[in-house]
Amino acid sequence: MLKNSNIFPYHSCIGILHHHEKFNGTGYPSGLSGEEISLLGRIITISDVYDALTSDRPYRKALFPSEAVEYIMGGCGTLFDPNITNAFVKIIAPYPVGACVKLSNNKSGIVVKNYPDFCLRPKVKILFHDDTPVDPYFIDLKNDANARDVVIVGMADF
Repeated sequence: MLKNSNIFPYHSCIGILHHHEKFNGTGYPSGLSGEEISLLGRIITISDVYDALTSDRPYRKALFPSEAVEYIMGGCGTLFDPNITNAFVKIIAPYPVGACVKLSNNKSGIVVKNYPDFCLRPKVKILFHDDTPVDPYFIDLKNDANARDVVIVGMADF
């Protein structure tokens, strides 16, 4: 239908057709794999999955961006093209600036900076320790040597 409408370029129609194909060949409608899937199709696949996971559905609440990015990273090389996946996680921050996060050291705060090369290790402004307010300070999960063993364990709600 799209191809016959003359509204979309041919390569766009092919990308749309391929957006349910999976990198390992388990998708549909044609069971294509790897680079048999058009580049646009491989891009749309990740975008579509991310949008579906981070949107409310009648049967479930939206996932946090971090959960969606973890899912996509977990499917790298099987469901999703590794090159597209790597580019995607450099653009889409799993913990966007302003996200409230809990850390493994019982501290929580707000993400203030992201690093494209370390998407799971942002800079966080600490506001609480064990749910008790503290004088704000920063922990840079990428660059602080004392924070190497600290990870984000969830989203905070304050």
